[in-house]
Amino acid sequence: MNFFKRLYEKLKTAVMWLLLLTGSVLILVSAFYLFSLYRSTDIFDLKKIVVKDTRILDSDKVIGISGIKKGTRIMDIDRESAVKKLNKSLYIENSKITLLYPSTIIIEIIEIEPLAYVKSDGILKYVDSSGNILGPAKAAGGYDLPIINSEGMKKTVEFLNYAKNSSPLAYHQISEADHTEKGIELYLNNSSTRVIIGDECLKKKIVILESFIKEEYGNIPFGRVDYIDLRFDGQVVMKEFSMADNKSGEL
Repeated sequence: MNFFKRLYEKLKTAVMWLLLLTGSVLILVSAFYLFSLYRSTDIFDLKKIVVKDTRILDSDKVIGISGIKKGTRIMDIDRESAVKKLNKSLYIENSKITLLYPSTIIIEIIEIEPLAYVKSDGILKYVDSSGNILGPAKAAGGYDLPIINSEGMKKTVEFLNYAKNSSPLAYHQISEADHTEKGIELYLNNSSTRVIIGDECLKKKIVILESFIKEEYGNIPFGRVDYIDLRFDGQVVMKEFSMADNKSGEL
């Protein structure tokens, strides 16, 4: 009896090992088959790249910066390296790449928001808040930005940053900005009259400018005014054209 019991146990063990071995072989064969199929098919080759949230950059430019190429196996794409390349661009603040099997990737970017336009080499270009000149402005970019007319624009960029951060109202009323021997000079929307800001106490000048826009701007007879001067402490001085009545008034 013990003999048959021992024989049964041995047969049972042998069958288990045989099944295990057979299963392992089947797994290996299946894995080899799937690997061969993977290497021979183009199902997982990258065929479509979707770029989202661009206003300054063209989609082709974003793809070029990333270094990702169509035809690459989607699982072989080094997303971390591509994101690092994108984030090094002056145009891009942050980026994200998502795989969409079997053959698509999605590139999402957050672009650096431009502060202004600048006329450089006869072309209107974007300027960021650090004063970096970016690429040519796009006609359909949708940005409502002031234009900087001078190449030496460090002080102008500083002033526009103050305006944007502390008084969006004043910032969006600025049509053009320049830096001359008198300091910061502006042209506001719907007017060809200069507004002289100067170089001192720029943050305070923003407050004065906003108050002026809210309370007085709509009542100024711009056809008679040569310039409006904010360089004097606590007041706005208006200089009329000499051909009018040759007077200066204070608002």
